[in-house]
Amino acid sequence: MKRRLLLLAAPLLLAGCAGDVGWINPWDPQANAADTYAACRRSAERDYGESGYQAAADSRFGDPMAEAERQQTGDRVREAVSACMRAQGFIPKK
Repeated sequence: MKRRLLLLAAPLLLAGCAGDVGWINPWDPQANAADTYAACRRSAERDYGESGYQAAADSRFGDPMAEAERQQTGDRVREAVSACMRAQGFIPKK
């Protein structure tokens, strides 16, 4: 019984932690940073590729060029997301 309760409660607990994306809109405190962040991230990944993608062959053989490319893609995605969030009026939380 306790196990079933834990399985039912776990998604709710995790959902509460997932909302903070580290951005705030000082001019509109009710603005939904999580939704805006998700939209910015989708747009950046559409433009630059998925930053977390790792092909099976890359992880198996440790291809340094593939790792470098993933790092560059991740940097580009982070920069694009940051620019998008700022354009929407958000600033990083301190």
